[in-house]
Amino acid sequence: MMAGRSSHDTGEELERLREEVRLLREALRLASSTLPTGPDVAGCMSDIVHALPVLAFCCDTDGRVVTANSRFAAMCQCSPVSRTLRDVLPTATVDELLCLVERAWQAQDVRSGVVPMPPGLFQCVVQPRLDATGRLSRVLCVGHDVSGLLRGNHELVHALVGASPVTTLLLDRECTVLLGNASAAALMLWPPEGQGDGDCFRFLPEDIATRRREEVLRCFETGCAVEFEDTQDGRTYHHFVRPIPARDHGATVVGEVAVYSLDVTLPRRAEADLRAAARLHAALAEASSRQFDRQSALLDRVFDEVPAGICLMDITGRVLHLNRAMADVVGASETELVGTDCFAMLHPADRAAARALFMHDLENAGSPEGFHELKEYRFLRKDGTARECQVASAMLRDGDGPILGMAVVTDVTEMRRIKAEAARMGQLATIGELAAGVAHEINSPANAIINCADLLMEDAFDSAMVRDMARRIRSEGQRVAAITHNLLAFARERKPPPPPALVDVKVVLRDTLELTAAQMRAEGIVLEVSCSSGALHVLGRTRELQQVFLNIVSNARHALNAIPGSAARCLSINAEPRAAGRCVSGPVVSVSFRDTGGGIDPSIRDRVMEPFFTTKGEGRGTGLGLSISNAIIEDHGGVLRIESDGETGTCVTVELPQMVEDGDA
Repeated sequence: MMAGRSSHDTGEELERLREEVRLLREALRLASSTLPTGPDVAGCMSDIVHALPVLAFCCDTDGRVVTANSRFAAMCQCSPVSRTLRDVLPTATVDELLCLVERAWQAQDVRSGVVPMPPGLFQCVVQPRLDATGRLSRVLCVGHDVSGLLRGNHELVHALVGASPVTTLLLDRECTVLLGNASAAALMLWPPEGQGDGDCFRFLPEDIATRRREEVLRCFETGCAVEFEDTQDGRTYHHFVRPIPARDHGATVVGEVAVYSLDVTLPRRAEADLRAAARLHAALAEASSRQFDRQSALLDRVFDEVPAGICLMDITGRVLHLNRAMADVVGASETELVGTDCFAMLHPADRAAARALFMHDLENAGSPEGFHELKEYRFLRKDGTARECQVASAMLRDGDGPILGMAVVTDVTEMRRIKAEAARMGQLATIGELAAGVAHEINSPANAIINCADLLMEDAFDSAMVRDMARRIRSEGQRVAAITHNLLAFARERKPPPPPALVDVKVVLRDTLELTAAQMRAEGIVLEVSCSSGALHVLGRTRELQQVFLNIVSNARHALNAIPGSAARCLSINAEPRAAGRCVSGPVVSVSFRDTGGGIDPSIRDRVMEPFFTTKGEGRGTGLGLSISNAIIEDHGGVLRIESDGETGTCVTVELPQMVEDGDA
């Protein structure tokens, strides 16, 4: 409460005057919109001006009054018509009126403002009138005395500034304090006495005072509000500077700027803490993401490296994901299989049973049964071959998410083949034992035959025919004995093997051919043997080398017997020394076996030395001959090579390091 007037009364008067100004502006707009533009405009304008209940006048562009009502004439204390505004009004009043007129003309619309007109202040409303070319021709101005209202506002401003919870200041253009509250005094470091006297910033440190003065002067220059922050005594203040004209009781402008300051130290600290927390959260999120990516990559790697095939399907059987082992089972890539029907990988005869089991699992999804017992299905590879596999399947539910089908596939094709070959090897071992027994039984009668032939040769002095027959019987009996001897030596178990010794390859080859030469003649195979003169010595074990040569000759016989019709069947064997071999350094003994059979298909040429790989029919081969032979030759420091174009036969070459002794030719 100040100057005998309550803030409530001042507020009511302010609202009443605002409503009167609004009605006045509306009446002026409606009146000006009906003004004629013809010769009688002056008379019409005079009637309107005289009818208005407030101060009103109309003037030309040069400030000459065209018409005015009695209220304006009373204020001028003379008749203002035909006289200029500067003749009847104070200079300060005319200057502010012309500024208001300029703004109204630039906006081409009504403008209002407070103008000092003795003996008070008037809220003036200016309406520009433009001619046909758009130039200003007339100005209609009406005004209402608002001196009492401004005086009430002045007192109200004092009350509001004092009660403001933030730092509030009113300054003039010299930065002198006109009005300030207790918060402003604390912020500006004013002493208790004379806080409103002198420069606003004189008690502040020089750097802070300079910054604040620059911002206030910038507000004066631009006429626009500015905001800035600075730090004082470890606290942060946000300043808002706004140009606001303030007048005293005599309507004199005494202030131009209001400064509001707010201590934002705690909010700024909170913002800094929030930003730090956000950075920490982002760092933790990034670390968590990296950890998740690492774990995901590890799980993907584990999934891909599992030796059993794993396939995930949706409820329609469409492949969603599979590992490398699953792709290897069907001989295709993951990209080729994802999105396809999983049952298309099976043999047509197995698809119906597998699909029926899949639908049964789908109907009972979520039951505690887990994986089904192993089922056996055949999977088709891209090359058309089938693989025998054991499959464990189950349906998985991801919480309330979708149902996924899972199959774990184990390829048992090789395992079953190895088992079959192992059984076959057992049979061969039994046959070997039986053959050794038979050879032993044959050896006794063969010796008897030889002895009887010797007796016949001694007693048959007079019969040349008997002697010849006895000689032939003796020769054939010796050959039978040699064959049984070699067979027994070949079948005899050796644990541990004897140490290597000096062996003549020609002798080993001769003994081997004695076991097979008669059978090859019976099969119509022409045997051609060519050996260099002199011994071909190597360091080795006779029985192992004999086994290698016997395996190679047996494979050649099989290939030659497979030729249809009466085509020529020939096996050429050549044993000779060489200065150096292809893969063995130094002099070697080379033994080549060349047949005229059908050759080896290029697609399987690299696999013929794999264990248990054979091209012979069921029950005719184990697939171990060449594998064992290659291991024996490598153990002797040599090399075994196979060459074939797939059409004109095969050549198998054995190269062994040569041992040269004194006296070898």
